[in-house]
Amino acid sequence: MSIRLPQFEDGFSSMFTACAEVAVKDKKLAELLTKKQEMIAAYESSRGPALFRVMVRNEPGNFVHVDCALEQHFLPQEVPKPNKKVDRLEAFLDPFLGLTAEIGLVGTFRVPLRTLPPRGIIRILSEEQKTAGVSIRLTEGTFEFAGCPVSRIQWSIEAEAGIVSAIVFAAKEGVLGESYLADSTKWLTEQFNVIVVGEAGHAAQRYKPES
Repeated sequence: MSIRLPQFEDGFSSMFTACAEVAVKDKKLAELLTKKQEMIAAYESSRGPALFRVMVRNEPGNFVHVDCALEQHFLPQEVPKPNKKVDRLEAFLDPFLGLTAEIGLVGTFRVPLRTLPPRGIIRILSEEQKTAGVSIRLTEGTFEFAGCPVSRIQWSIEAEAGIVSAIVFAAKEGVLGESYLADSTKWLTEQFNVIVVGEAGHAAQRYKPES
């Protein structure tokens, strides 16, 4: 089955991780989780060359770990080397499709500071303050959340470039299907847009915890 991979079309994202904790009763699936190998494939995204990595582990817990990243996310000398084709990774993941899992999500984003809303939390916190001739400016921090799927956002400002780098951490339950990677990354990007970029839509408010 073909798996829809992230295309990074939002223009801000550069890497996504989806680490699914699965309940496995089938012996064949349990055996697959013992494969201690790192499988990496190259693919073409809407923003250029990208990499698709799959790893699994069976202790502690049963996890199917997937990373998708633009090549430009890495320093030139640190770009991972592909060792498989995309269809081989899809074939490896295929037996896990259809399982319900708790999916830990991580997304890395870079956005120009000037594009953030003037009264947004990062712009406010990063404004220069002067006291008794001393200048103070917050250039990095961590936001922690409770009561919603997003648990943490780590951010820092690259002063010379005027860029905000942010890493968003979240978790949600979902079914591992052919579009779970693309859908999860789209959802995580929505959270970033609402919380950091300040776009209308309020995706976080649309989330309703299960009772």
